[in-house]
Amino acid sequence: MKSMTGYASLEKIFPAFGQRVSLELKTLNSRYLEFKLKSPSEYSSLEPRILQEVKKYISRGFVELIISRERLAHSKASLLTLDDDAVARALREIGRVKRKFHIQGEVTLDHLLNALFVASSVFKKSDGDAAKRGEGFG
Repeated sequence: MKSMTGYASLEKIFPAFGQRVSLELKTLNSRYLEFKLKSPSEYSSLEPRILQEVKKYISRGFVELIISRERLAHSKASLLTLDDDAVARALREIGRVKRKFHIQGEVTLDHLLNALFVASSVFKKSDGDAAKRGEGFG
């Protein structure tokens, strides 16, 4: 590595979800490794896993990852077909989390769709080599 200062960005459109997801990665020279994630709340649970991946390649410096999501205005997301089994599993998992952490309130369609979107966005361990080649988001 010639410099610890850098910038990269990546954008991916998910037509089935009517979403555009953008990533920005900024790095600066620093004595210790500092990691900062700015993202929609539904991605916050990914921070430990992302930090683990960052540590594989970077041992020091300030690293900031910005994840943003935008709903596409003229998408065909209404053509989306959901897997009934996946929906049932997501509902069970949401219910389990609610009980475990004593969370009150009803599960809405928005909660369910966000859970399904996040679950489909999480990289499988077998995709690790693709991520190393910069293909993990495409």
